[in-house]
Amino acid sequence: MTRFLIIDATGAGKGIRKLTRDVIGSGARAVAGVLESFGCEARIMVPEVFFNAKSEVKQFDVLMCGGMSMDLEVMGEIVKIWRKIRGGVCIAGGPASAEAEKLLERGYDLVMVGEAEDTIAELLRGGLEDGCLPGEDELRKTAGVSFLSSDGVAVKSDPRRTARLWEPSIERVKDYPFYRVARVYVWCVRGCSNFYRTRIPLPDGKVCIECSKCRSGNLKERLECPVGIPPGCGYCSVPSMYGPPRSRSVESILREIEGLLRQGVRRIYLGASCFLEFHRERKVNGGVLTDPREPEPNYEYIEKLLMGLREIVGDKAYVSVENVKASLFTREAASLISEYLPKTTIHFGGETGSASHAAALGRPAHPREVLSAVKKAVTAGLRPYVYFIHGLPGQTIKTARQTARMIRETFRLGAEKITIYKFKPLPMSAFEKFREPPSASRSKASRIIVKEVIRINKTLKKKMIGETLEVLVAEKGEGRFRGKFIAYPLRDGPTVILDGKARLGEKVKVRIVNVMSDKLVEGAVSDS
Repeated sequence: MTRFLIIDATGAGKGIRKLTRDVIGSGARAVAGVLESFGCEARIMVPEVFFNAKSEVKQFDVLMCGGMSMDLEVMGEIVKIWRKIRGGVCIAGGPASAEAEKLLERGYDLVMVGEAEDTIAELLRGGLEDGCLPGEDELRKTAGVSFLSSDGVAVKSDPRRTARLWEPSIERVKDYPFYRVARVYVWCVRGCSNFYRTRIPLPDGKVCIECSKCRSGNLKERLECPVGIPPGCGYCSVPSMYGPPRSRSVESILREIEGLLRQGVRRIYLGASCFLEFHRERKVNGGVLTDPREPEPNYEYIEKLLMGLREIVGDKAYVSVENVKASLFTREAASLISEYLPKTTIHFGGETGSASHAAALGRPAHPREVLSAVKKAVTAGLRPYVYFIHGLPGQTIKTARQTARMIRETFRLGAEKITIYKFKPLPMSAFEKFREPPSASRSKASRIIVKEVIRINKTLKKKMIGETLEVLVAEKGEGRFRGKFIAYPLRDGPTVILDGKARLGEKVKVRIVNVMSDKLVEGAVSDS
């Protein structure tokens, strides 16, 4: 039997994931699920396990490695080691597939571009089930694959979107070192309905002609822009890579979650670029959903899923819906989520506090709507987190000051955390060809935003001193945290550096005693 080794390099960057170490995405388990359905043996490793398991790696016949654009370096190191140890077929995928040529240059035999499930099934039928890739003629007929031809020329593919429902692997979640304490993502919706376009002139000369076709035209016609500007917020590649929203069945999601609970998973996150897109495509009579504002969410299907979750989860795990669009977050949506998932965190994209900048970026919501969404969430008993980005094209001192004011206002309204990212030009996004901006320390405008975020987050954490949290003990600390433990709040919150006796994987109550940074707090095991 052919044995497949799947490396989940997502977020590993140059080798080891340093941030969000408690996150398990859905991609590698989706790949493993297809392999299992064909009777193949599959195993998932994260890079740090792979680098220290060379003798075990020899037992596998085919390598599959997935990651993001930021992970190209570690994906290159992985294929080098694979070539030295084993030398069998090696395939790359994930969001990094948008840069297929770079992956092929690094030594991969094949890149699966876009969603991989249908592609894997086709490759298995063509010979991969026996550890061999199909011949070049067959590969040229296979959608969603990029490879080097016999004369060394890259054969490129557009992203493929999965047509059939494949069940993700449940068993393979146990391959992840922290699966009992991690945030395990279960995909509910793929794609995004925001087919607005940026109005910021692009480096390749493309400029919006203000035809308004992407904002008020026929839903199907919005798929294409007359001047070729990629869809969505300028900094985001989701609409280009995955297309309009496509929802998974309620029954499939519940089956997966029930299985994960049996494995001991205790933190489940319903994955989507916007959870409120769930089965919203049904409200446009099966057509393409390319409007991020109308129609309203499909409350019937959302309630059906959340009701089913309440019945099977009970108090066995914490469930969060994470991302939602402020443009779809109605009072009814807030009430519905709060009824079934009381006091859960909920994440809104703010990105910029400037209304003109937001519109120029192609954002689906006005900054006022984001603030309104925060207020509605707090009123409903939910715990809002808000994202911002510094260094975006179009950022100025004025927009930075407006963003800092908006950050202060989200805090005043009751946001529990502000998350800040630095803009990165993503492949397949409208802003792909922009240069990466300087760090906040070298940009006055970015510094205004980042300093405000750090100040607010420290203030929020100081308010936590004396509070008691339930946390899951994940791993032993290293470096300056040697002799301590790293723990994650069961119901979301900052990473806790824990003093005192604890066992890995256990749930303990801790009292917050100190703020160590804008991201870390110190806790002591509580006797209560």
